Amino acid sequence: MSFYPYLPPLFAIYLILISTFTELYAKYLIKNSVQLHIARDWEIRVGAINSVICSLVALYSIFETSKNYSALTIASLLLIIIFIPLLFWIISHPAGNLSSALTHIGKLRHGTVCAIILVIVNLVLIGAIYVNQTQTIIHANVP
Repeated sequence: MSFYPYLPPLFAIYLILISTFTELYAKYLIKNSVQLHIARDWEIRVGAINSVICSLVALYSIFETSKNYSALTIASLLLIIIFIPLLFWIISHPAGNLSSALTHIGKLRHGTVCAIILVIVNLVLIGAIYVNQTQTIIHANVP
């Protein structure tokens, strides 16, 4: 079992989780609340786009050993179905709104909802990598 396929989704989750620390650092550097929200908004946007790219790269690392191209196509379509509306939703917000506007769901910020969706998708990808690797090992051991 190789650790390499786990790197893209783990890196995406790492970037999402580290954004908490960058928010604290931004609060330390930027005293104007409008500038702070705009800086946080762009950090959320860049992190989300990076997570989307890492997830798509992870798909190819998942299916590189099994050569299951039909599963790759289905998984790619599912991710595109999730990511295109998410990216349009992110882009539709004005500058500073992702980090300041609250949703009606538990009073979460829009950026937090975006991060939760991306972490869940990447955790599912990690599970898919594990299942694919164990099935590939089982099929390789069958004479």
